[in-house]
Amino acid sequence: MGGEWEVARLRCAIMERDFAVVPFDGELAVMSAELRHGHDFSLADGAIAATAIREDCPIISDDPHFNEIQGLKVRWIE
Repeated sequence: MGGEWEVARLRCAIMERDFAVVPFDGELAVMSAELRHGHDFSLADGAIAATAIREDCPIISDDPHFNEIQGLKVRWIE
């Protein structure tokens, strides 16, 4: 099990080097809930969409339900 933790820590370090890590705060929780209201999004997809909108950055996805979110920039996987 120790090896698995070391691999996980290494992956996190690489991601933090290459990407900005955005804390999920109360504002994002409210935005996520508002985006999910009346839609069939998972909790995770709502959080991803809310974060992308607030940070003004696109998401990369092949999931068509992201089309339902106004103001969300999506780069589609083909």
